Amino acid sequence: MRLPNSSTASSLCRTSSDSAKTGGTLLGAAGFSWQDYPMSYILRTIVTAASFWVALWLLPGMQLTSDTGAPDTGESIIALLIISVVFGLINGVVRPIVSFLSLPITCLTLGLFTLVINAAMLSLTVWATSFLPVYVTIDNFFWTTILAALIIAVVSTLVNRLISTVAPTH
Repeated sequence: MRLPNSSTASSLCRTSSDSAKTGGTLLGAAGFSWQDYPMSYILRTIVTAASFWVALWLLPGMQLTSDTGAPDTGESIIALLIISVVFGLINGVVRPIVSFLSLPITCLTLGLFTLVINAAMLSLTVWATSFLPVYVTIDNFFWTTILAALIIAVVSTLVNRLISTVAPTH
């Protein structure tokens, strides 16, 4: 049996006064830091906005429209960022409840029902943001929404994995 060295033992036995000195972490390098959370949230929001842009670019039935006509680039970027924040809120609040309630059908379909749940969350986001001056429209719920949800999930996953391999860990 190997005993832990002194640096491992000391990092596990930090107190809250030590955490103030180390930037807010109680567990040292492997712990959670509140200082990193805002940057992580901003990065995930930007990645989700980029995923929405890819879905808008690939799918002809999904469009970014404005009350005054075609939105310019600045309006589009701000609208996509706001839509991605709303999408994150809906995925954080509504999706766990829907996933729990639909657990039997998700198990019955071997997980394929999660595509329908993702599409429903996207459709709810489109509805919730339809009251903004610049919003996303989807022509057909089933195929366009399911493909858009699939594109957003794949692009977000790929970019988040790329960022996590490039970004330095503590």
